Amino acid sequence: MCRAALGTHLPAPHGVHHILELYGCPAHILNDASLLSEIMDKAAATSNSTLLNKLVHSFPTEGVTAMGLLAESHIAIHTWPELGYAAVDFFACGKQAQPDKGCAYLIEALGASRFSAREVQRGAADSAPGTETANAGGGGQ
Repeated sequence: MCRAALGTHLPAPHGVHHILELYGCPAHILNDASLLSEIMDKAAATSNSTLLNKLVHSFPTEGVTAMGLLAESHIAIHTWPELGYAAVDFFACGKQAQPDKGCAYLIEALGASRFSAREVQRGAADSAPGTETANAGGGGQ
C-alpha cells in the first residue's frame, strides 16, 4: 500500500520485502544450480545491491535452493522443477537498493509464464491494515 495514502505520520519502513510466486518456469532452469547462481549475481547487480556471499544447494532428486546475502539484506530462491515453480524472497533495505528491478529481472530470467507478487514494508507495522503486533512484554492482559 502506498505510504502517501496512509499519511506522513507513519515511521519510515526499514526495508521492502518482495515475495514472488513464479509458475510455468522451465525445469531445466530451475534445476541448474550453476545457472541459478549466475541469475542471483545478476539480480543483485540489477537491483543495485551488494552481494556479500552466496550458498547454492542442489537436492539429490531435483530442485535447488539459492541464498544470497546482500549488504542490504537477502535474496532467496527455492525451486520445484517438477512443478515449474519457484518461490522467491527479495528483501532490501537502504535508499540505493532497487529490489523491484531485481524482481523484474528474476521473473524474466527464471522464465515464468505467470507470477504473483507481494510487497511488504518491513519495520512499519502500523502501515498496513490488518497487521497484527505481538506484545513484547508477554502475557499482560
